[in-house]
Amino acid sequence: DGTVVGQHITFISNNLGTLQAHAFRGVTVGGNLDIRVAGVTEIQPGAFDGADLTGAGLLLHHNPSIGVLRTGSLAGLRLAIINLQGAGCTGVEALAFADTVIDGALTMAGLSLGDIPPF
Repeated sequence: DGTVVGQHITFISNNLGTLQAHAFRGVTVGGNLDIRVAGVTEIQPGAFDGADLTGAGLLLHHNPSIGVLRTGSLAGLRLAIINLQGAGCTGVEALAFADTVIDGALTMAGLSLGDIPPF
């Protein structure tokens, strides 16, 4: 909570499993929070609440088992991009992105989402 990193935080090629609630709460990163190909299987609500990644974005692509984006799982962020391409997301619950400001792009290509509820 309140951690500031001038450039990037990288977790590439890990086996992280669950990103727990408040894992990145209030973090400020000047570059990417890079969690691609990191074995993420779940994102709990509030994992990124209050995070500021406006210098770049949140890279979650190629984590093939994320499953359903639960209500609040990507809520409260301010950032340039979110990349979920090929992240194995099988659904999106209502308000998964509540109070998130994306200045650039949200990429959700290559997913089997089904119905899209209100963000």
